[in-house]
Amino acid sequence: MGPNETPWDIYADERKVCGDYAIGFLIVPNTASFLHKLYLLRQRPADADGRTRVTREIHWNRPHLDSLQVALNWIDCVFKHFGAKFFCYAWPPGETKELVVLRFLAEFCKTKALESPYNVVVFLDFDSDHAKSRIQNTIRQSGRIARCYHLDSTNNDCIQCCDLLLGATCLVRSDPTVRLSYSDLQAIFNAGGKLRDSQIKRLIAGYLAGKIDSDGTAVYDLRS
Repeated sequence: MGPNETPWDIYADERKVCGDYAIGFLIVPNTASFLHKLYLLRQRPADADGRTRVTREIHWNRPHLDSLQVALNWIDCVFKHFGAKFFCYAWPPGETKELVVLRFLAEFCKTKALESPYNVVVFLDFDSDHAKSRIQNTIRQSGRIARCYHLDSTNNDCIQCCDLLLGATCLVRSDPTVRLSYSDLQAIFNAGGKLRDSQIKRLIAGYLAGKIDSDGTAVYDLRS
């Protein structure tokens, strides 16, 4: 690889719901800066005693009203962070996870005109289905990338952000009406009202849809 070649960090998470399989890839050119931004957005204002708290894990399948604003702020962060992009990639029935990841890497490296071995590091969300097969070695060797790791999403905000974007992107695609319900749900949230889990997801997806409609450069749905 060339001495001035841009290092790329890629965070990957998967979705397997009712036959709707997809893998999300969050591209982060400067992980340290991006992680710091996500962490700061977790912090809540100090209480009466001057103590601050950090929100719980941001997880699409377990949404919480008290972390909703953090989720929306994270979406803003993706659109504002220089070079950050999210891709929702097809996972056809019968294909292995590593094959899908390798196909995406080949397309990504070709688009960026990178030279092999590629200055790319892939971080996979820990998956018990692959815990013993060490697919990270297959991806690293076959993909000719620098490194590949498994991460526990509970300890990594980039993986959590990828999970959030994947779930919201899939919902926007399957139900475009989230755009219509967004304003009403946002009004309830701003007024301190309660929202069901399904409504929290629709609010997040509606917010993301608005961002995509105004600036589609940060999120790509490539499943079709």
